[in-house]
Amino acid sequence: MKKNSISSTEEFTRRYPENILYLIWGRIVFLIIFTGSIVAFNHDAIQFLPSSPEILLLLSACGIYIALGIFYLIYYYFFSSVFRVKYLTFALSQILLDIPFWTVLVLITGGPDSFFVFLFHISIMLGGIYCSFRGIVFTLTLGIFFYLLLAILEPIGIIPSYLKPFVVIVHHDPAGLYYRIITVILSMILVALLVWYLVVRASKLESELNKAVTIFRDLNRLNEAIVSIVPSCLITVDMSGRIKTMNRYAREIFRLEERDFEGKNISEVIDISPEELQIPSCSKKITLSCADGERIFECTISPLTDTQEQRVGSIVHLADVTDTVRVQREMSELERGATLASIAAGLAHEIRNPLSCITGSVQTVLRFGSLKEEEKKLLEIILKEIKKIDNLVSNLMNLSKGSEKIEFSNFELATLVDEIVSLIRASGMFPGIKILNEVSHGIFVEADRTKIGQVLMNLIKNALESTEEAGGEKVKLSAIVIGNGKVEVDIEDEGKGITEEESSKIFNQFFSTKKWGTGLGLSISRAIMINHGEEIGFKPNLKSGSIFYFTLKIAS
Repeated sequence: MKKNSISSTEEFTRRYPENILYLIWGRIVFLIIFTGSIVAFNHDAIQFLPSSPEILLLLSACGIYIALGIFYLIYYYFFSSVFRVKYLTFALSQILLDIPFWTVLVLITGGPDSFFVFLFHISIMLGGIYCSFRGIVFTLTLGIFFYLLLAILEPIGIIPSYLKPFVVIVHHDPAGLYYRIITVILSMILVALLVWYLVVRASKLESELNKAVTIFRDLNRLNEAIVSIVPSCLITVDMSGRIKTMNRYAREIFRLEERDFEGKNISEVIDISPEELQIPSCSKKITLSCADGERIFECTISPLTDTQEQRVGSIVHLADVTDTVRVQREMSELERGATLASIAAGLAHEIRNPLSCITGSVQTVLRFGSLKEEEKKLLEIILKEIKKIDNLVSNLMNLSKGSEKIEFSNFELATLVDEIVSLIRASGMFPGIKILNEVSHGIFVEADRTKIGQVLMNLIKNALESTEEAGGEKVKLSAIVIGNGKVEVDIEDEGKGITEEESSKIFNQFFSTKKWGTGLGLSISRAIMINHGEEIGFKPNLKSGSIFYFTLKIAS
């Protein structure tokens, strides 16, 4: 217990050296006030100091001790870093030096009956506060020794002759003197015991407080670590909506530093009204502009309470649900596509049968009938339109097949691309547009070869049509290994590009940017890639036009 109290005091003086300064200044201020009171209450005697030697002795002692205090100040401010003395030793030396001074003061002002006997008790208390058990023992021992010394000096006639003119002693009978001495000494011991108990108790409390502070700091660090790695935004606000804290993920999302959000209102960052912060709980979806584009967040507002369960603010939690919403939309579109595909397949069969009859009849009339030139032209127009209808029916059939089971196989990507490019060139379409095939040989993929060929045909034809319409010169095909066992196939055109309005519905069924397009080619391609579990999309071409791409799994 003693060891703990001593170490606690050493920690007290080491961590708070300004307390030593309080001790020095306190002594100086006390002595100045005391000296001033002597002068004030003995104004007449001061004028005749030679005839009042006891006043002269008091003032001299006070002056010497004030000078000693100033010496301590000078040492503290200017020499403590040069001549290093432990704070504990520095404090104890001052407190112990007080006791001889109090002894002189008590001796001059009445001996054992002096009003200033209480100063011994103050020294004991200061010894306990600044130096713990060690200080109590030293100050108590020294205080009792000097008090006994001054108490027995006069009765046994040991007061030096040169001090007798200054000493004012109240004479007691022996019994009264002994009673006074015992009372004062017992009071010193009681004060020492009380201070020792308080120091030990304070040491225990300080130890418990330090443990509690350490636990609190550890928990706070753990809480901060957990909050910082949570992959969602956590923001706390007060009752007025001012932001108090924001975790790392939230700062990254909103691109804010700590100094930027302090004092900022939550409504300046997120679309949240003051009313929503007051209700018990609230949940809604919001769209935020982030570094990688617009993201959708599920915003949940919960009450923030104190230890008394009183609401002091709100916790705003933002979970990124962009991918979830996208998947839900894709699933909805797939379900709708499957329904449309089923209807399209039925319609295609129903349309194709009578269409074949009409085509055959028109061709027979054209071959064997006696027709005027105008009638022949009309029938040829009918055949041309029937062919368009037949193409539409074929697309409808392909749409229905887009959701069929995928038959995976390993094949070389470059070989398939070469075949599709050869078919397009052999058709004679787009004679003025160059096709730059930069797909390297040696990349084997795992996919449905027939369906991937269909996707390539759709995307390359679209690129050629866009390039031709915009007056471009070439379409470039390339394949890049992107990691994670994937390869990205890019079809780059020099068309007019895709507007922001068109980008949100470019893969929708029956949507087309071309005048005579059916709007089924891209939706069929998308359905095929989704069934493969792969990605299909587009990005702007830095020069002009667009780059459509899709990914494939590299064969193991």
